[in-house]
Amino acid sequence: WVHYADEHRGVAIEFCIPNGVDSVLKVAEPVRYSDDLPRLGVADLSGNDAPLKVMKVLTLTKSAHWSYEQERRVVTFARDSSKKWEALPFNKLELSAVYLGLRMTE
Repeated sequence: WVHYADEHRGVAIEFCIPNGVDSVLKVAEPVRYSDDLPRLGVADLSGNDAPLKVMKVLTLTKSAHWSYEQERRVVTFARDSSKKWEALPFNKLELSAVYLGLRMTE
């Protein structure tokens, strides 16, 4: 809550993947928690898939301090490169819970 919902002033959303629903969450990958900084080798920097390999190493690695989170992330390139960010749509059946922060304003 402190990190993702503005110290209990925000909202946390829980998702699930129901049977029969085509979900972007199916490609979510587990975050790798490590005491060491991620390393990139020559193989990571070559080939057509190099940008995706590098992006995954950088976005799927966090300090071991955060391992209790057991986080999963969807890593992809924006479909419209002119935008700074992109919201991925989800099926309403994927929404399993909404948690409101204790310090939320009316």
